[in-house]
Amino acid sequence: MSNFKDTLSNDRARGVLTVNTTRKSTGEVTNFSEHNLVVQMSNNILAGLMGGDLGCIDRICLGNSPVTETLEDTTISLLDTYTLVMGDTQEAGVNIAFTQPMNSHEYLAPNIIQFNWEVGYNQANGIDIAEYGLCNTEGMMFSRKVRGRIEKTEDLALNGTWTIEFLPIEPIVL
Repeated sequence: MSNFKDTLSNDRARGVLTVNTTRKSTGEVTNFSEHNLVVQMSNNILAGLMGGDLGCIDRICLGNSPVTETLEDTTISLLDTYTLVMGDTQEAGVNIAFTQPMNSHEYLAPNIIQFNWEVGYNQANGIDIAEYGLCNTEGMMFSRKVRGRIEKTEDLALNGTWTIEFLPIEPIVL
């Protein structure tokens, strides 16, 4: 696991992605829980939320790019397919990741929010999932996590949580 300090964006927020997979055929369950990178775009999203110009953070996005996270990341991508997948709807000719609304969210503390999500057996099939994104309604990325590929088939369902903690900030000295 990387140094936790490396997972911060401007030392103001940090996150943990937890993923559970279940195989329908065997009942086998696996899981992982790892820190993610809160990207610079998160600042734009928060400013847009405060100004009422952007929608809330409410989507899980899955892609297959194995490229390591950077603070400059803005989107999730599918490198080897050109199908837009939104929930259960597909549209050919578009290069974007699987994305769908979160199931729910809850506040674990005044400064900690947890998003709960799932991808069913009949969703996102054919994607070798290597990247995860936490995005707002407009598709702007707040956080990103890349790890080893998971081949998504009708035999596999995923669910999990994405927890974001906002850290105390230093007072502005004028």
